[in-house]
Amino acid sequence: MDFIEASITINPYSEENAGIVTADLSEIGFESFCEEDPLLKAYIPLNRYSEQDLNTVLGGFSFSGFRVSFRTDLIRESDWNSEWGKEFNPVVVTAGENGCGCTVKSRHEGKPARTKYAIIIDPDMSFGTAHHQTTKMMLQYMLEDRHELKGKKLLDMGCGTGILSILAAKIHCAVPVEALDISTRAVFAARRNASINRVPKLVRTVRGDSTILEMGRYDVILANIPGKILIDDMSTYSMSLKRGGILYISGFLTDEVTALTEECGRNGFKVLSRKEDEDWAALKLEKLNFVPR
Repeated sequence: MDFIEASITINPYSEENAGIVTADLSEIGFESFCEEDPLLKAYIPLNRYSEQDLNTVLGGFSFSGFRVSFRTDLIRESDWNSEWGKEFNPVVVTAGENGCGCTVKSRHEGKPARTKYAIIIDPDMSFGTAHHQTTKMMLQYMLEDRHELKGKKLLDMGCGTGILSILAAKIHCAVPVEALDISTRAVFAARRNASINRVPKLVRTVRGDSTILEMGRYDVILANIPGKILIDDMSTYSMSLKRGGILYISGFLTDEVTALTEECGRNGFKVLSRKEDEDWAALKLEKLNFVPR
């Protein structure tokens, strides 16, 4: 599959402005993003690209307090995979007692991992390489709570390349771990990576959004997705979790935490802990036995 790369110049550039653009582009099918100040690079499969839609979305920012300009290029899949595979550097995340660790590396990286867990991914244009702060914080939470997660029915919402789902399978969450993503490409990538890591039967990956969640089914939900989507779907997460269930969320900036915690409170969640890495944040929440009215 070939892709369109949109290189978007944001002036003034900030992670908040880039996040706003990312959220709007996601609505028209862009499914992978890379921030390179002052550029935001966005990718969409060629067969889903609409120049008119892109012009409409980016043209709407002229009254938003910042300006954008862009150019587009055709990227061949073979070129992308070969180049990214060569440049993908392993990521090591440690957390919990005794510094329990997880290494995320490309299948092109031959050196063995020196951590308790190792996740091998096929470099892909879908979300999730563990380089971003939000993915690292989610991995830290999982490593810290790995004993409590064992045997739990777990959902990975917006699974991307499947990194969180694969770690969940390796720390023996209830089988199968459920992985969900709206992107067809992400679903294929997650399935492929589950096979590479020899857990294809332990991760069930499907395409869809929060509307297909089963009410009251899950012990744990992981959601590393933009803050606006988290707020919109919070009531669904609440209804989908069992009483006492745990919700881990990231994918949002620190200045979005107040709005998120307020929405969580309205839907019966109690904040248990908070993490921050640069301008990004993550929260661990517990579903209470009641929903405040």
